[in-house]
Amino acid sequence: IAQEEEDVAQLVDDETAEAARALSRAPPEDLSMSQHLMLLENLCNEALATAELREALAKRLEEAEDVLRDLRAERQEDRKQIREVEAALKEERRQRREEEAAKRAEMLAQ
Repeated sequence: IAQEEEDVAQLVDDETAEAARALSRAPPEDLSMSQHLMLLENLCNEALATAELREALAKRLEEAEDVLRDLRAERQEDRKQIREVEAALKEERRQRREEEAAKRAEMLAQ
């Protein structure tokens, strides 16, 4: 066990090694918040150092970028449709005004 502790101490800083030793002697709830955080930070760093996790994170990032790209394209298409509807409404109002003007002109001509 002493050799294992010495091996761990060589991989991490003294405070983290002490937190790991404390965890080996006592239940997790007996560790201080800073010891929990040091151990968690070390575990996260070790996990991030693995190719599998880096690849999984890269894949998730790529998927998120794909979704964002799709959402932007949908938003652009929605805006195009809104512009088309607005243009059609504007044209309809113009035609209605022209028809009303023609009716008024016809009534005045009689």
